[in-house]
Amino acid sequence: YNTFNTPSDPLQPISQFTVDNVPSNGIFLDKEGAEILPVATYTCTISAPNGGVARVSKTGLIVGITVGTTAFVLICGALIYIILRRKHETSKLDPQETYSTSSSDVEENEKE
Repeated sequence: YNTFNTPSDPLQPISQFTVDNVPSNGIFLDKEGAEILPVATYTCTISAPNGGVARVSKTGLIVGITVGTTAFVLICGALIYIILRRKHETSKLDPQETYSTSSSDVEENEKE
């Protein structure tokens, strides 16, 4: 780009204007001289090519929700399968096998 401002020679550091260091003509100050005014303001408007409203594609959102829901269902199904499988396996065990302590075992342990 081209500019009409030529660099200062020697180059000067960039500094911030305050009420105390503005140029003597007060160009950046408000009418009362108490506040620095904005040098520029910008507005950005996004519009579609034919002046219509831009439409955003929701494909990414739909794919993300589908993948997330599928993963959630698979994980929950696996957890339910594991829990039911463990309950089924523990219900097959004979209670006597689980608790194998008999009165003779207790008497032998008391003797020792």
